[in-house]
Amino acid sequence: VASRPYRGKTTFCMRTAILYAEQDYKVLYLSDSLTREEFNQKLQECDTNARTENITFVPVFCLSKTRLDLLIVDSIDTLGMDIDIGQLKELSLERKMMVWLTKQLARPPLWSRRAHPTLTDIKFIPAKARKKLIDYSDAIFFLHNEQSIRKIILAKNQQGYLTEIKIKSSI
Repeated sequence: VASRPYRGKTTFCMRTAILYAEQDYKVLYLSDSLTREEFNQKLQECDTNARTENITFVPVFCLSKTRLDLLIVDSIDTLGMDIDIGQLKELSLERKMMVWLTKQLARPPLWSRRAHPTLTDIKFIPAKARKKLIDYSDAIFFLHNEQSIRKIILAKNQQGYLTEIKIKSSI
């Protein structure tokens, strides 16, 4: 899940974590940019009635042998690109779980006419890590806000075609 700064990556992932937890899936949310208190506050902002007992928050990168259905790493920017994306892919296949990573994209240059993010915005990641990220990802989503419309852009998937979901927002 990638977007430019302050476009809702953390909220999008938290809402996904809540939806999974409410279906009795086990979720591990990794972040070193949030404290436990900030995490709990953001969860409450997402949904005050959310069942969160199936969501475990870990402020550092570690994985136990417990059963997981969804691992969210927020964000590969703050946790560092030394996370081996290939190993995460193997882990997800081995444990039959989904892994979501978030990535903050740089703002587009002032001369750019393109408003929404694309795969080329990932070019600011070192080449070796970028290739792994694109090669090992089953899907890459970009979040984008345009005035009162929020978009989820599926920029890469296994079938290779592009999909866009628009959501009207009151914000």
